Parts: sequence; structure tokens; C-alpha cells
Amino acid sequence: MQECDDITFKKRPEWWLMNISNSNSNSNGSNEDNTPEFARLPDEVWKNICVMVDFRDTIMLSSTCKWLQYVKSTHTHIPYEFVSKMCDDDLVQFTHAKRIILSGKIGRVIKHQPYCIIPSLCCVCPNEPITEKSMNLMTNLTHLGLNAHMNFTPVYNLNPMEDQTLSLLTNLTTLDLSYNYYITNRSLNCLTNLTDLNLAQANAVLDLTLLTNLTRLNLVGKYHVNNDTVNGVNNYSVSGLANLTSLDIGGNDIVSNQTVGRLTNLRTLILSDNRVITDQNVSLLTDLTHLGLSSNRNITDLSLSRLTNLVKLQLSDNHIITDRSLCCLTGLTDLDLRYGATITDQCLGCLTNLEMLALTSNHTITDRSLSRLTDLTHLTLCSNRKITDLSLSRLTNLVKLGLNDNWNITDKSVSLLTNLVELGLMYNSNITDKSVSLLTNLTNHSSC
Repeated sequence: MQECDDITFKKRPEWWLMNISNSNSNSNGSNEDNTPEFARLPDEVWKNICVMVDFRDTIMLSSTCKWLQYVKSTHTHIPYEFVSKMCDDDLVQFTHAKRIILSGKIGRVIKHQPYCIIPSLCCVCPNEPITEKSMNLMTNLTHLGLNAHMNFTPVYNLNPMEDQTLSLLTNLTTLDLSYNYYITNRSLNCLTNLTDLNLAQANAVLDLTLLTNLTRLNLVGKYHVNNDTVNGVNNYSVSGLANLTSLDIGGNDIVSNQTVGRLTNLRTLILSDNRVITDQNVSLLTDLTHLGLSSNRNITDLSLSRLTNLVKLQLSDNHIITDRSLCCLTGLTDLDLRYGATITDQCLGCLTNLEMLALTSNHTITDRSLSRLTDLTHLTLCSNRKITDLSLSRLTNLVKLGLNDNWNITDKSVSLLTNLVELGLMYNSNITDKSVSLLTNLTNHSSC
């Protein structure tokens, strides 16, 4: 069985497959199947059971039989109240795991999101109860998260022991070291199988030359240069990562124009709040399909008009890009115009391939253009004062709609959107149960 991200378990063990095979033939030679029904449940079902059941109950579940012990050790969601008390003896129960989620809130977490976003093994316990003893047994790990993201300043980071132990996890393909202060090349140079590396806001001097298999790299951060000391990732080493297809250098002051120009395999480039990269080399990356220019003041219509393969474009809080270049990007399917003020109806109405559109706090787009975008499936109109029922009622293909803090839209149009699966109505008093009750496909409905 192939493993799917966060859905299936590791390939079922040999002893389990043999038991299933033997159960198909009983002592009388018949083909009657005596396998317990619970053992035939798909892995996806067991995954959901383990995530939803209380952690104490999963411990009891694992004591029932060999198979349920394996299920529990392969995929278990561990809540923070247990994470904070975990020690080596607890962690070694999960030596079969490729991914473990240790989620929870530590300190004041930004936007009240889980402490660790990605499914992973996260050694972020307050009292550092996880040591080399248990980490040495976790060599099956392919995804590891050591995110030290706190509300203000990181208070927990990799210590020297963990940096050394990290080098033993040579099967890692995905590694999150964001917001960590203590990272060295001593460990990173051993992880040559890495394809996805997150160093957002990581405070360290690193050389990535040996990580030639990287395809995704996140270097978000307010890096700076003081005299001859560079706080961040060596710029030259990034230019040698020829296999990169995704690069996020939002707010990064180190990666240069020349480096970006050499990464010709890039398909995703995020330049949010980037003050260094200019039109000169971005215009050469004509194979880009995803470009992030939120709060960007450097990239202009000159280079954007040449990137005709783009399908996703983020222009949130961007006041530089205009209709002149956007009209050339007729292949766009995903467009973010939140807080925008330069794109007009004349241009947006031509982008008829759009499927996803964000117009939060947008004061220029009106019903005139939106009514033409009948292929839209995702639309965000939070805090929007321009769009009315007139255009929304025509967008019957919508499956996701955000109307938080929206005063214009009423039951009249919402009741017609019968394909809606998700509807956001926070701080919205216009939409009533009368229209929501007609949306029989709705599975996610938030209101306040």
C-alpha cells in the first residue's frame, strides 16, 4: 500500500498479512474467512479513530492485541497536556512512526494556532524531556518538526545534544527548523535525503551546498548583514540548489537577484515583503506557476507581464501591480487581491478561468466584473463593501464562501448557492438560518 500524506499508515507488517492469509483457510479446508471485522478496516479509518479518541484510551486500546498496538504506535495524535509530561519511555512506544503529531499551545501562540502546524515529531517540550536515547530509535522518521514559534521571541531551541542527534535521522525528507537559534551544518550536512526544508526565521549561519536534493526551501525572515557577518543562509550555497522548485524568501535580505536568476527550475517563488529581488531576474523565470507578491514594492508590471504560465498569484496589499500586466495572465486560476486598490473591473472581468478569488477589504472590484467569473469555486468577501447579491447569486459553482464581517450580502443570494460546502459567517448578522437551512451540502459552517 502506498503511503498518502497524513492519511494511511506505514505498510502493514508481515505478521499481519500472514495472519489474514492463514485465516482464509480453516482446518476443514474451506475458504471461510474468520478474520475479525475490525482488522479489515481501511487504514484511513484507523487513522481517524486514533486522532479522535482520547490519548488515555489509545493507550488502553494498544493493550488489546498486537495489531492495535501497531496501529497506536504508527499514528497517534498526542495533545499538549501529555506532550509537556512526555519522557523517553513514552516516546519509544512510537518507534514504527514516520509521522507523529505533538500539538498544543505553548506560551502565547500567534493567532492561537497549534504550536506545531505540520504532522511531525516535535521535540519542543518545555523541560526538554526528550533525549538522544529515544531519538536514536526514531530512525524511521521521514518528517520532523522542531518549530520554536512563539508569540514574541523563541524560548526553546535546538541545544547541542539535539543538533548532534539530528544527524542520525538520515531518512528525513521533510524538516522544519523554523524559529530555532541553534542549528549547525554539523547536523544538516548529514541529511542529504532532505527534499523539503523550513528555515523560516532561523537564526544561524548555514551553508546548504550539500543538500542538492532539496526541492522546497523556506527562508522567510528579516535577515541582515552586519559588517562581514551574515545572519542567515549563505547566499552562494542557495544558488547551487538546482533542483529547487519552490523557494520562499519573503522578508529575506540576503538571497540576491543573481541567485534567483540561476534557479531556472523554480515553479513557486514567494517574494512577500522582499526588498531585494527586482524585475531583472524574475522576468527570466518564465516557467513559474505560483508567484507571491504580497506587500512587495519591487516587482513591477515589466516582469510580471512575461510570466504567462502563472496559475496562482498573490497580490495582497500590493499597490504596484496594475491592470497592464495582470490582463496578460489569462491562465490564472487562483488570485489574491486582499487589501488591493490598483486592479480594476476592466482587468478582472477578463480572467474568466479563475476558480479561487480573495477580495477581503478590496475597494475597487465591483459586481460588474465578479458576475462574469462563473467558474469560481472559492470566494472570500470578508469585510467587503462593494460586492452585492447581484453578482453573488450568479456564482452557483461556489463550494467555499467567506462572508465574515460582510454587511452587503443577504439571504437572497446565499440561498441559491446550493453547492456550498464551507461558509464563514463570523460577525455577520445578515445571513439567517432561513438561507443556511437550504444549503444541504454544508459541512463547515462558522458563525458568531
